[in-house]
Amino acid sequence: MPKKNYTLDKFYYNGITFLNDEQFKKFSMDELNYYSKIFSDILGQVPTDPNGKSFHESYCLCKKKKDGFFSWSSFNDQKRIISTAINAMKNMDRDNFYVGANSYMGKIRERSEKSVFALKNIVIDLDCHDKHSFEDGSYFYQCINKANNFLKELSSQSGIPLPNLVNFTGRGVQIWYFLDPCSKKLSFVYQAIANHLCGLFKPLAKKSGFIIDQSASNNINRIFRIPGTYNPEAGVFSQCVRLSKGKYSLPALQKQLCITFDRKEHNSQIPLNISDRKKRMKSNVKTRVFDGLPASVLHRRCKIIEHIVKSGRDVFSRENLLFLYHNFALLLPDVNAETAVHELNQYFPVPLKEREINSLIRCTTKKEGYYYQDETFFEKASMTKEEINLYYSYKKQNATSKNHARNARRKENKQNKIKQIQFLYRHGRTKKFKEYPMLSVKEIAKKTGSSVNTVYKYTDSIKKGIERKDFYLSICEKLKELRKKKNNILNEYKKSGILSDQKNIQKYIKVRTEYEAVCYAENICLMKKNSTCPGRNDIENLYNAVLDILNGKRAIVSLIRCGIKIDKQYKTQFVTRSKSIYQMLISLFPKLEFYFVKEESYLQQQKTEQQKRKLFLERQQKRQEEMVEIFSQSIKNFKISIN
Repeated sequence: MPKKNYTLDKFYYNGITFLNDEQFKKFSMDELNYYSKIFSDILGQVPTDPNGKSFHESYCLCKKKKDGFFSWSSFNDQKRIISTAINAMKNMDRDNFYVGANSYMGKIRERSEKSVFALKNIVIDLDCHDKHSFEDGSYFYQCINKANNFLKELSSQSGIPLPNLVNFTGRGVQIWYFLDPCSKKLSFVYQAIANHLCGLFKPLAKKSGFIIDQSASNNINRIFRIPGTYNPEAGVFSQCVRLSKGKYSLPALQKQLCITFDRKEHNSQIPLNISDRKKRMKSNVKTRVFDGLPASVLHRRCKIIEHIVKSGRDVFSRENLLFLYHNFALLLPDVNAETAVHELNQYFPVPLKEREINSLIRCTTKKEGYYYQDETFFEKASMTKEEINLYYSYKKQNATSKNHARNARRKENKQNKIKQIQFLYRHGRTKKFKEYPMLSVKEIAKKTGSSVNTVYKYTDSIKKGIERKDFYLSICEKLKELRKKKNNILNEYKKSGILSDQKNIQKYIKVRTEYEAVCYAENICLMKKNSTCPGRNDIENLYNAVLDILNGKRAIVSLIRCGIKIDKQYKTQFVTRSKSIYQMLISLFPKLEFYFVKEESYLQQQKTEQQKRKLFLERQQKRQEEMVEIFSQSIKNFKISIN
């Protein structure tokens, strides 16, 4: 049983500091160590079997996206999930982090009640969502005061088991009870305890101004906010107060809360003795009457035996095959078993003698046929795996042969109708069919003889593709306009002589980096113009990264990451004149050095051009001097020759 570990002076801190309308907090190492210990207590011990071998379980870490949906990932190692959460808190990426109250199976594809493995925590969720009731802007302070009042009331209560942890989430309170790991089979006890605790906390919560969320509290698959993470909806960090150490066991909590379950009454007619019960069960078992094998099974077996004999492969026993063939043919009313066996015998490379065949026929006619299961039949016929698969393929053919033509015809008509709907929907909407008049959904439904919902169903993908294409082209146009604007500003700076002024040169450098970012984004978009359009989210993220850079944020790295996600073949290079940006990108992406190009600055280009011009003029002067010397020498030689 946990021991008390709190005093009345343990309350939530209400001195909230705000920066840009959001709470700002940088955790110290002591606080991070404190939250990592609390997180390890929430995850609990790894359950073990009686031999001391630990089971394989996983833990669920969730993050709420901006669109309201959750992305989750499972971890098999406690250290890894703790380090992930703590690193997020260090790197200021601590918005909307949640953890599962209980552990899950080793490998899960979906987070559901079926995949829960062990019960480790009971969490009572108290909400305070009446944000609009405080018009003076003191909502967050009021919530903290309510949470402190709740702690005071809780300290004076004696009939409620002491919680291990009380976490203030910003818009409510979560009461944590840490459990010794127990099986999911005890979920009915877990839910009964949770419901009972909700009833105990209800008057206390009402007095403090909270409402209990009972559906969240008794759900074993629920996720809860991690202490120390940021709640952007409330604008505050979650804070927790540790009230007790140790853990509860589920039976101890049940006993403390005096929860009992009604036992199922045994039927007085059934004896309690196990041996008598087994005898009684055996006497009540009805004997199963076998009505014989269906004709389709008999035909399949005869067909596969014919295939084995006619294939010419070495058989284990000719007698067994002919015996089985006659046995199944005998049960078919439309087949003469004797003549069929004699005909099949002729396909063997060395047929059996007639007296041997007659003895086989007499043996089967006495018993009026044997009913074999498939496994026994395969064993007696010494069939290979390929022959067994062929046997089952006969079964599929027989099942579908009746309606095969009808189903094929229906499928073909359906495909033709879908093609017609999609063809008409493209009229006037796509570039290829721009000349055709645009038809509404109702008109398409009338022409094709289908419902409006059917048209919506089969044109939804085309509609999304057209919207994605339009959005992509609009982003390309916006980037083109931004590039032109930045280029004009750069040209104005060059003409005004701002480069010679050291004070104003920073303006030029800022505009130059913005121009480089816009050029990079535009080149990536233009590269994809003639191929399939990238996803809407990828284009939107790229454009948002460009806007962040234009707004003065340092988002070059996020821009490069968005660009690489679209440009997977690394065709578009990022060209920059900033040495610091170039070195930073090479250090962050060491394997992509070829992707980044360092270009000379404008002043360096002018210097190189001047040097080239000097060299050119020097060469030209030397050449003129050489030509003058050659010309004077030739005149001298001519005069000498005349004399």
